[in-house]
Amino acid sequence: AAFLSYLSACSTAENRANRLSDEAIHVVSGFLVVGFPHVVDCLWPSNDGVCVEVAGGFYSSLFEQGGRGGRTDRWRRH
Repeated sequence: AAFLSYLSACSTAENRANRLSDEAIHVVSGFLVVGFPHVVDCLWPSNDGVCVEVAGGFYSSLFEQGGRGGRTDRWRRH
């Protein structure tokens, strides 16, 4: 099973429904509900160039460390 989902899009953790402002209903919660124990997301609008840099650094660091327990095959990118 996948262990991590990296959502590289702006506002994936944002909830724009005013009536549900105190609820955690967004794209990220959907990934958590279907079984991803870890989700990396973005709460605010972001710059595409910066997202590419951050994702590159994230994945470089992840794979340099060998992923979770040295098993990089368990990590999935979305």
